Amino acid sequence: MNSGVDNHWRDRYEVLEPLGQGGFGCVYLARSLVDGTQVAIKEVPLSRVGTWGRREGLRVPMEASLLHKVQSVPGVIKLYECFVSEGNYYMVMELVPKATSLYDYMERSGKLPLKDIKRLFVDIVKVVQRCLNAGVSHKDIKPENVLLFEDPASG
Repeated sequence: MNSGVDNHWRDRYEVLEPLGQGGFGCVYLARSLVDGTQVAIKEVPLSRVGTWGRREGLRVPMEASLLHKVQSVPGVIKLYECFVSEGNYYMVMELVPKATSLYDYMERSGKLPLKDIKRLFVDIVKVVQRCLNAGVSHKDIKPENVLLFEDPASG
């Protein structure tokens, strides 16, 4: 995983459109110019990074450090690479096709059926427990941070 300064990242990724904005940065839909894979790129101004950690001896935002620690946990977004450029920190992550946040789903659809709520709660608890087992405690579990997607295996 690249975690250094990179002024040539635009040679590897084409930013297509914004996907969303949070309190600390923006997330964009992008395409790898190497293999065409669509990815999500989170852009955070360096001035907004409050806590720093270490990754392979380099100083990185704590979010990237912790996300790297849970890459083997099923249900956690995959982190492909990180880099600093133009006063921002970038995290290139897995794009889950046809995903929507739980928040957006509830805004659009109102409420989930009770059976779906129970299944979703169990799934969230399993992921949180696996993260805890890997030494990471997620302190910002909220509907905006839970992605819902259709499981291709379920038809």
